[in-house]
Amino acid sequence: MAFKIAPNPTFKGKVHIHVPGEAKPAVITFVFKHKTRAQLDEFQAWAKGKPDEDVIQEIAEGWDVEGLEFDRDGLTALCQNHHSAPERIVQAYWSELTGARLGN
Repeated sequence: MAFKIAPNPTFKGKVHIHVPGEAKPAVITFVFKHKTRAQLDEFQAWAKGKPDEDVIQEIAEGWDVEGLEFDRDGLTALCQNHHSAPERIVQAYWSELTGARLGN
C-alpha cells in the first residue's frame, strides 16, 4: 500500500476494558476520528474537565457493542458500569493515532 499524506478520516481501534470478576478484559472495537496534530492539541486543552461522554464523542463515532447505540445514553451506560472505560478509550485512541503502544 502506498503511503498517503492525508490519512483516512476514521480508523478502527480495539479498546480493552476490564470487567469485574473476569480474568480477561472485554474488547470493544471503536471507530475513531482522525485529528491532525493541531486538532489534537486543541482537543487536549478542550477535554480537561469535560464529561467523559463528551470527550469520547469528540474522538469516536461508533463501536461494535451489540444492543447498545453509540450515543450519549450508551456511553453513559458504559462509563457508569465499567469504571476504567473512559481512560482506556482515550488511551487506545492516543495509541492508535500516534503509533505508540502501551506496555513493554
